Amino acid sequence: MNKSEDMKKITKRMIQKEKTRKLYIVAAIEVFREMGFANAQVKDITSQAGTSVGNFYHYYDNKEHIVEEIFKQLEGIFTSFIKNLRQYELPTYKNFHDMFRNYLRIVKDRSHLILFFIEQMGGVNQKFLNLKNQLIYTAAREAEILLTNLMEKKFIPRQDTKLSAFIWINTLMNTYQYWAHTNFEAEEDEIIKNMTNFLIWGTTGKKIEFKEKEIETK
Repeated sequence: MNKSEDMKKITKRMIQKEKTRKLYIVAAIEVFREMGFANAQVKDITSQAGTSVGNFYHYYDNKEHIVEEIFKQLEGIFTSFIKNLRQYELPTYKNFHDMFRNYLRIVKDRSHLILFFIEQMGGVNQKFLNLKNQLIYTAAREAEILLTNLMEKKFIPRQDTKLSAFIWINTLMNTYQYWAHTNFEAEEDEIIKNMTNFLIWGTTGKKIEFKEKEIETK
């Protein structure tokens, strides 16, 4: 067997291992939402995943380990979009609009993951409540840095940027939670337009007219 074939086998095993890890996360979230974290057992997760208990322990130490993995995935989602806006000296309406569009599309694809975080993660135990709060504070801190920068450049009026940042983050989470519980019935473009206008108008004190030509549907 040559090196090329060895690498193909190794790569295939790594891909399969990652798929199995994701399978357990999806299965665990379903079980946690149906039974509650406290009542769920590893055997319930493996039953949902269609695997054995023994196989589970090749990937995770326990059900708490899965929640830690969920937290790591969410950390990037909640902070990356706002952080990306800081690359612009003065973000435009379209920059904010695109940020909200990307956010909605990613969280929609991970609906069970996000809803578990919003609705249940804080109730698992004190450790995970602290992790949840830490993630919200980290995201709010990114928003605060952005808003403080915009205030210093007189793009927005003087305000408590820390408070405004928490309003931003909670609006994003609550809007998504509502959208998910209505089975995503509302039009994505309408939600994005309303969310962009609400947050930008509330921050700048100016109503922004929505221009169809300015926004490209991706």
